[in-house]
Amino acid sequence: MNAPLRSGPRLGAPVSRTARSACSPASQKENTPMTPWTLRIAALALATSAGTAFAHGNVECKPHPKSEWRPHTELEKKLTEEGWKVRRMERTDTCYEVYAKTPDGKRVEAFFDPKTFERVEE
Repeated sequence: MNAPLRSGPRLGAPVSRTARSACSPASQKENTPMTPWTLRIAALALATSAGTAFAHGNVECKPHPKSEWRPHTELEKKLTEEGWKVRRMERTDTCYEVYAKTPDGKRVEAFFDPKTFERVEE
């Protein structure tokens, strides 16, 4: 009866250092994708850091008909003239939400009444 064919080194043969390091668990860890556990930790970290971006709670401006809202470009111009550096503006159901730096350099998320442009505090 014929013996099965073997490929590679015979059992018990010395293995070179480079072959050993290529098969070591340490080198395999470097190339493995994120495990589900690592993904969960990353998602949790992202969720908790994103929570601060949505920390405004329930800021509500006095409701006005949309026809009475002044254009957001007017608010941006007003804030810029006051020394604000506007990064982004969004429209909520009742307010303009502004992400900016105040004249003193503080990063803020501020809400403004769309009719009067008065700042609405929480």
